[in-house]
Amino acid sequence: MPKTKIVIAGGGFAGISALKTLSRRSVRSKNSLEITIIDKKPYSEFLPMLPDVAGGWLRPELLRTDLRRVAASAGAVFAREEITELDTAAGSVKTREREFPYDILILATGSETNFYANDELSRKCLRLDTVEDAVSIREKVLQRSKSGEVNIVISGAGYTGVELASNLDILLKGKGVQHSVSIVEKADEALMMLPEWVRREVMEELGKMGIEILTGTSIREYDAGTVVLSSGEKVDNALCVWAAGVKTPSYIEVSSLHKERSRILVEEDLTPSGLAEKNIFVAGDSAYFNHTADGKPLRMAVMFALAEGKVAALNALRSLEGKALKAYRPMDLGYLLPVASGKAPGVVLGKGAHGALGYMMHYFMCVYRSSPAKMAGILMDIARKFRNKREGGNSWKR
Repeated sequence: MPKTKIVIAGGGFAGISALKTLSRRSVRSKNSLEITIIDKKPYSEFLPMLPDVAGGWLRPELLRTDLRRVAASAGAVFAREEITELDTAAGSVKTREREFPYDILILATGSETNFYANDELSRKCLRLDTVEDAVSIREKVLQRSKSGEVNIVISGAGYTGVELASNLDILLKGKGVQHSVSIVEKADEALMMLPEWVRREVMEELGKMGIEILTGTSIREYDAGTVVLSSGEKVDNALCVWAAGVKTPSYIEVSSLHKERSRILVEEDLTPSGLAEKNIFVAGDSAYFNHTADGKPLRMAVMFALAEGKVAALNALRSLEGKALKAYRPMDLGYLLPVASGKAPGVVLGKGAHGALGYMMHYFMCVYRSSPAKMAGILMDIARKFRNKREGGNSWKR
């Protein structure tokens, strides 16, 4: 009997969660599944700690897990290729090299920086999508700082923009380099998705650090080390980092699947809305899931990606067995916004978290969700960071 072909598109949190769930089932069913996981990167990367790598606190190798090894341990095949087309009618995904037919497809593609069709800024600005990007940002900041002064302009006052700005500010303070860090935000307010008290605490902390936030402002040009803002103001000897939003990969955007804000609209069982055949499941950042009590879509978060990956895999198996699919019921444990000065306001289990306690909780969750093989190394780097903090008094000592 031919094996059932299951293709997982994406090797991030949702994809790995789906793979592990399928792997456990595959063993029980005497390897009746042929699982292939496709990603253009050779590693699965722990993205929540990328700002720590950019700030020089964390070794980059601690955030990488070899996808080929993960796939092999799960009895699957890893294809390091970039998907270019999704053909739902033919039941296949295409890469630049070949075509992968599927009986079941799990789309766990994650997201990438959205430059909103501004090709020039896409070519010139730095971004923070991968561990390699984080290392590159740090290296370029330190290289530019050799001139005696560096000005960092970050587009986007969301989670990534705030975390990155605060980490780079402390990096440069530790080096004794004259610098400025600014965050420009096109909206009239920063962090509009968060409660007012969280915004206030974050803004106060950034203000104490000397990080400027310019709302109602965008980057108009960036060339030869000069940033030109929409206000006409120029920032010389500058590095520009774009963190103003994310989107799904291009092949998802141009696919025939129904989308909202470039994410795939899904039903409660994580199948694409409007698709009659139940052989595609969507998980993680790719999924626009709005079957919530308030009707608002789930934000992009690790906890949702992990849970959706598991449910997508279980429903994939149920569809093969002719069983009714189960609805995904999200559990929101909360969120924290870590500012690198040592505070992380947010909400955990429905209650407000503040200051240093929130900061420690953020790192606890990062360690808990990291790869078991990397936990010890991450703990060592975090411990060294907090030890340096104690030795440095009110400032982080490097």
